[in-house]
Amino acid sequence: MGPHRGNHADDYATFTDAPTSTSCSAGGAGTPERRSDVHRHFADSLRYACQVGATFWEELGAGEADLPGPQPESLFAPAQIAKRSEEWGSADVDARIGRSLAEFLDTAPQWLTV
Repeated sequence: MGPHRGNHADDYATFTDAPTSTSCSAGGAGTPERRSDVHRHFADSLRYACQVGATFWEELGAGEADLPGPQPESLFAPAQIAKRSEEWGSADVDARIGRSLAEFLDTAPQWLTV
């Protein structure tokens, strides 16, 4: 959606002015209606959609079957970390996270505009 201009409600209310270039959506505080708005605005330009957490957990998944673009995937980080810690061991999980964060921090300025 382009540069983030602060943590203001208007950022989320006016995103429909954003160009519909290749995009992804990672939401945690949006209502099903807002998620639908994002999917309908970006449509085929939306390449990935992720629901991080569930502020409106009572309505989680509502209306997702009719959304254009990719179906939202759910991510609950503590559950995923616990799963990987059991599979790989805590030390390996910590090392992998550290390497991934370092790679992200090294490469993000090349492709991410904030």
